[in-house]
Amino acid sequence: MFVAEGSSASKLSTILRSDYLGFAYSKLMNHGGPLVIFGSSLGDTDEHIVQAIRKANCPVVGVSLTRSGNIAEKKAHVVKALPDTALH
Repeated sequence: MFVAEGSSASKLSTILRSDYLGFAYSKLMNHGGPLVIFGSSLGDTDEHIVQAIRKANCPVVGVSLTRSGNIAEKKAHVVKALPDTALH
């Protein structure tokens, strides 16, 4: 289960109203160690995820990117979103 539509603030509000999603979000914010992300562009509507990853102690993050579109732009966006993280 995930929240697919709406602004980042709207998504976070929905997440926090759900016991299940709130639990998962809390686990993400308190995660320590490497992390792998699939299915998120970490775009503007995913800012709550970016903030949770920044708060967590994730020294290494692997990000799955699709080959469609401009891959260089996608990589640059992820680097900008998580500047203090070793990205793969």
